[in-house]
Amino acid sequence: MGELLNEMPRLDILADVRGSPSIALSVIGEELKRLPVVFRLIRQVERVAIVADAQWVRVASRIEGALIPGLHYEVYERSEEAHARAWALRQTDQPRPA
Repeated sequence: MGELLNEMPRLDILADVRGSPSIALSVIGEELKRLPVVFRLIRQVERVAIVADAQWVRVASRIEGALIPGLHYEVYERSEEAHARAWALRQTDQPRPA
């Protein structure tokens, strides 16, 4: 993974979170083991567009985006999905629908 990150251009991510997912504490422990790779990956990311049905996912995503410097996070409701996709694909520079 490290070699891939060294050769990779900047990334833009579109995450589509449907329904109201649950998170098991055991999964959090496994993810914490991968933090060094996650931090390297985060440095490669420029834009993150999150489309989520659940309000708590949108709130958590906004908090996460505020905690990670240099990363442009935008959070969208399902009705804004097309704009989120266009922004993540750089078809528009406007992060919010007009």
